[in-house]
Amino acid sequence: MAAPLAAGAVLLLAFVLALFIVLACALSRWLSACQLGMASNYRWHLLMAAIWASSWTAAEWLRGTLFTGFPWMNIGYAHIDGVLAGWAPIVGVYGLAWLSAFAAGAIALLAGAKDNQNDAAAAVTVGAAIVTGLVGILLGHVSWSEPHGQPLIIRLVQGNVSQAEKFDPSRMLQGIENYMRLAALAPKEPDGAPSLIVLPETIIPVFQDRIAPQIWEQWLHIAKERNATILMGIPLHRTVKGQDRYTNSAIAFDATASLSELGAATVPMTYDKHHLVPFGEFIPWGFRWFVRAMQIPLGDFNRGAPRQRLFHINGQAFSPDICYEDVFGEEIIQSVRNSQIYGPGANILVNISNLAWFG
Repeated sequence: MAAPLAAGAVLLLAFVLALFIVLACALSRWLSACQLGMASNYRWHLLMAAIWASSWTAAEWLRGTLFTGFPWMNIGYAHIDGVLAGWAPIVGVYGLAWLSAFAAGAIALLAGAKDNQNDAAAAVTVGAAIVTGLVGILLGHVSWSEPHGQPLIIRLVQGNVSQAEKFDPSRMLQGIENYMRLAALAPKEPDGAPSLIVLPETIIPVFQDRIAPQIWEQWLHIAKERNATILMGIPLHRTVKGQDRYTNSAIAFDATASLSELGAATVPMTYDKHHLVPFGEFIPWGFRWFVRAMQIPLGDFNRGAPRQRLFHINGQAFSPDICYEDVFGEEIIQSVRNSQIYGPGANILVNISNLAWFG
């Protein structure tokens, strides 16, 4: 992609995302102006802080929803280790965003108070924020989960293959062999053998039916040698009702899998990415020219179902997701909930990503 076009795309994205912050400020100012006739007491300060927090949270939600959603940098994530962290299992990331924005608004109102009466009223709002933080500390001592089944040893493999090499046909095999070498390493301790070997997104950067059977045989040999299940990311090509279907997927298999299953993408444990990246994995209407300019090699995928079957490995139920899907908590939580169709929810969430996309 040409440097001027790349710079323009970054600036355009930043401009669009900044509009949501502008919207929060404008909405808060307009709603606050509607309350100017109220007496400036503690109720007014509480209302102003709540208006600001609600406006900010609404903007965060819109940013994470519109145009398939861009929920990065939600201010709720900044409090994962803070005094508000205990609230997270109850109110979620948007609830944390509201609480933190309320606290910030309360402090701003106190800083802007012009007389003793306003100081006292604003102090009540700050006090409410402090109480919220103290309750958060207490909630942080509550255990919201409990162990399930026997512990597993899991090997996470990161081959550090650069983006330029991953899709270079002359270096593709070298990258796959590097991952094979790392996956096949013997454990340092006799009792440290992994039950599951997890590899990143698209470690095999071509569709499964274009892979030589010898490569699949090597992966099956590694699974047998290590007595482990292998979970990897790979684009899949299947024919469904006479139509070609292309997905960015994750598959898991052990030594009992057959070459025909791997080559035809009929492995029982298969997950197809549901929340696709605009411009990278699907092309929004009217923007195909932009994708041509970016020259992205994997351009237009089919979307997986919102809820898919879990990967059952050694008594644990894994829910895989790919790349930035893990920032959409309202979608990920569906795999944890029990379902009449799919049975009990997941015990473990596993995210695989090709971090080279992000530099």
